[in-house]
Amino acid sequence: MSEQEQIETILGSIERPSFVTEIRHILDNDWSGDPAVMIWVILRDDVAESAELLKRTEPIRTTVVQALRDAGLDRWPYVHVRGQSEQAELDRAEAA
Repeated sequence: MSEQEQIETILGSIERPSFVTEIRHILDNDWSGDPAVMIWVILRDDVAESAELLKRTEPIRTTVVQALRDAGLDRWPYVHVRGQSEQAELDRAEAA
């Protein structure tokens, strides 16, 4: 199994709160050139715009990082969150 497939399997097996609509990732290097995995947790817009964003998303961030660590992943995980509308806008711009 490739590293890409391994990460997809790990992220796909994570139990997600109902407000998480998707988890995306890319393999990359961080600012210092070290191997990294950039992860975006896509949220319903009402949660992404909520005053309780950090409180509501910290558990899923922790779960994602722990799952990758438990699997022995050598890449450093960078977990980001964004709303569905923001992701849709980025997808449209990328497709253009």
